[in-house]
Amino acid sequence: KLKEDIWHILGRINKISPGARNFIQKIDNSVKSLMLRQSNLFEALGFRYFGPVDGHDVNHLIKVLRDLKDIKGPKLLHCITVKGKGF
Repeated sequence: KLKEDIWHILGRINKISPGARNFIQKIDNSVKSLMLRQSNLFEALGFRYFGPVDGHDVNHLIKVLRDLKDIKGPKLLHCITVKGKGF
């Protein structure tokens, strides 16, 4: 509800100054990150959460796994796949 109220107020500003769209998006992302900081169950349990990642893009998946290898501590990678792709 708070996010909707803020977005409504910022939408009025965007009508006055059309160039403010990027600024409004940054504010929206900041509000979202503040509100969701501890809402991720895995991060609340001390795991570093990464994703979601397309589990069918093997080249990107390899790069992500190599990057995660260098990060210390427990981590969880969320891969999204579609059944029947043959992988």
